Amino acid sequence: MSRRILLLGVNASWSQSNPVLYYLREMLKDLPDELQLAEFTINDAPEVVIERIIAVQPEVIGISVYIWNRLYLEDLVPRLCVVLPEARWVMGGPEAGALAKHLPATAEHWVIPGAGEAAFRQLTEQDFPLEQALPEPPHIPLRDIPFAYRGSDVERLAGHLVYYECSRGCPFTCAFCLSANDRRMEYRFDPDNACDIKKLHGELDALVRLNPRTVKFVDRSFNLNRALAHAVWEYVAQMDCRCDFHFEIYPRMLDDSDLAVLSRMPAGRIRLETGIQSVHDHHLARIGRESDWALIKPGLQRLRTETRVHIHSDLLIGLPGESIDDIARSVNEVMSTLPDELQLGTLKILPDTPMVEIAHELGYDWDDQPPYQVCRTDVLSEQDMSYLNEIARIINLYWNRQQLRLQTQELFQRWAAFVLFARIHRIHREKGLEFWGISARERAEIINEINEMDTFS
Repeated sequence: MSRRILLLGVNASWSQSNPVLYYLREMLKDLPDELQLAEFTINDAPEVVIERIIAVQPEVIGISVYIWNRLYLEDLVPRLCVVLPEARWVMGGPEAGALAKHLPATAEHWVIPGAGEAAFRQLTEQDFPLEQALPEPPHIPLRDIPFAYRGSDVERLAGHLVYYECSRGCPFTCAFCLSANDRRMEYRFDPDNACDIKKLHGELDALVRLNPRTVKFVDRSFNLNRALAHAVWEYVAQMDCRCDFHFEIYPRMLDDSDLAVLSRMPAGRIRLETGIQSVHDHHLARIGRESDWALIKPGLQRLRTETRVHIHSDLLIGLPGESIDDIARSVNEVMSTLPDELQLGTLKILPDTPMVEIAHELGYDWDDQPPYQVCRTDVLSEQDMSYLNEIARIINLYWNRQQLRLQTQELFQRWAAFVLFARIHRIHREKGLEFWGISARERAEIINEINEMDTFS
């Protein structure tokens, strides 16, 4: 029996896309069902989204639910259930179970845990039966899942972030991460197999033909399989393209061979996200993250001096036991490597992660709704958290935007990075200036004001 199936994506911004929709489309393409894809953002008026979905008259709606869209969907989906009472819902993603609780009692729905390609296909083949539970679908390894995109997708994806993956799972057990309980380690390609490498090159070429702004690899730690990482980087280095490529790497594993490959990368071709989180190894050990800042720091310094890659470093506010002084040292240490961007983010206590139990034991307070941000830790008060979040915005304004990079870098010769950012924060407070955004001219005046100071009071 053929059904009208709508694969619905609600993204955080216009520049993003939802790879799940494209995976599911390819998984179902040989079935007789009528498939349509629709992508919106959380900034779209729900009334407009509802009108467009009603026009499709879908019989089945598949949707992915994440921390960035769940609250939006809690408003949208019940309203859709009213105007499309016969529609059946298939929900996946880490927040799917929470959203399902907001559906009317009459709404027929399924929640798919984990990877959804095999389960969604099984539901479709069985005509979405509600009267009986389906058996566990056979697992489909990543290497056997069809390539997600078609050439015609260029109309939808040009200028956007296009997501791609070479691996699924993670061998590490960082308590704050959704992958902490996912011990899979599946690879799409075998770097020693010539046919696999040919397939890899073909898929990379197909991604570039979509004219994306960025090809973002979603692998948790892209460089764990060094041979595969090199195969990708070496091919990306010689591609004729205007987009860049984004990789999240495990900085502790960088070695001479990685740097040799990356040193041949054209400027602006790749962005490396290096998850530091903290320079205090003992604090990281408390949440199950392996680290060695004494080893990581030289690698980041060499990335800066020996390559032309864009370096994005991450630190976290709210780790167990970390005080303001500890976080200040982390900022100072990471900024000494001069990353192109430093993101000082706030820890999130995601449901179904080991961090929930740790946070309860230590008396944390955090939002019980997405994005589940920490409000208070075992050592940081609400006021401390607010102050550090404002420092994070100062870093974004004065360093990450890169408009005053040289002037700010010169000040690092006189004052530690955190001291400088704290002084800028104080000036913002004294002048009543916003932390989210002020003009480049106003920022330049503040930098000049600080440059004329002999000391900080």
